Amino acid sequence: MAFIDDETDPDTIKETIIDVAEFNHILTALGDPEDFAGSLYHEIQSQNIAATLTPDNQTLLDEYIVQALAFYVKFEILEDLHIRTVNQGLQVNSSEFGTSASNSQRSDLSKRVFSHATALKEKMLSFLEENAATYPKYVQRGRNRTAGDIVGGIILGKRRIDDCPHDLFDHEGRPLDC
Repeated sequence: MAFIDDETDPDTIKETIIDVAEFNHILTALGDPEDFAGSLYHEIQSQNIAATLTPDNQTLLDEYIVQALAFYVKFEILEDLHIRTVNQGLQVNSSEFGTSASNSQRSDLSKRVFSHATALKEKMLSFLEENAATYPKYVQRGRNRTAGDIVGGIILGKRRIDDCPHDLFDHEGRPLDC
């Protein structure tokens, strides 16, 4: 979904990478660390495993979660697509018909993919806030969102966003609006 090139082998994307992306980026938005079993994330996960998703949760999963997760997975796997780990050590992937991207090009792509993923997650969160009555287990951002939800995967503890110092920056170096 997030890959443009049909040449990307789906077997390259291991289940653990999907789990990492889901844990780092989706769980932090939909899960409540204080009450995981009562969280919206847990409800959707449980219903999905049991194939009992409600129509509302199916919409949330298909139209918002999966889209954001696809770009977060791409973000998490980009370096692995460029550099392989083999018995002999790390090797740069290459082909006889192309050249490898430079560090700068990979960095630019990584930032762009992360930005797309974050935009889709924000779209999901806005949808949840606009439909709060439909998703009562969703914890509103303004009340209970932690700084760790905003700073791209960096865990800053369980400080409330209201306690956020104004010296935090996003992945592109812009000050965060606490």
